[in-house]
Amino acid sequence: MNRRIPLLLATLLLASTALAGPKPGKANATQRFSIEGMSCGGCAAGLQFELEEAKGIFKAEVVFDRKLAVVMFDTNVITLAGVTNVIKQAGFKSRMIKPDPPK
Repeated sequence: MNRRIPLLLATLLLASTALAGPKPGKANATQRFSIEGMSCGGCAAGLQFELEEAKGIFKAEVVFDRKLAVVMFDTNVITLAGVTNVIKQAGFKSRMIKPDPPK
């Protein structure tokens, strides 16, 4: 089999995903979580993917080195408990990080 065909298919898949654009609606909440159980950057990438695939979550950033996830979501679509459940279903434990007090 030609090695270029899988690469071409992967490129087309990524391009079609990018063309899909952002999810409709908008985030009205952002929450930071401390994440337990990540052992590599792949874990962080996988968790970020799972979060961003969940209905009502618009953006997630997961940083392996800091064991941190920042999630932007719409509380009319998914609750905070729902976000926590997505993290749990992905195989990780989480703890909400309280916002820094205003200065």
